[in-house]
Amino acid sequence: MTEASILDVEFKSSFDLTFIKGVLIHINPDRLSDVYERLHRFSNRYICLAEYYNPSPVALLYRGNEERLYKRDFAGEMLD
Repeated sequence: MTEASILDVEFKSSFDLTFIKGVLIHINPDRLSDVYERLHRFSNRYICLAEYYNPSPVALLYRGNEERLYKRDFAGEMLD
């Protein structure tokens, strides 16, 4: 398997389950809607998100870097 960005990868078919864990927290908030759309497009049935949660968006320091880790209500946003 080749490494690729979730924003660049393409699949010829969709899957019964798409699962993402510990990835959305590192996606620039300006690109989240693109990732949500791709997760939905790749899924036939279920989507499972396992990410840090916060009721309102917040950026945290990550290994000494700013704007590299975000907490928010990812699942709620995707449902909207």
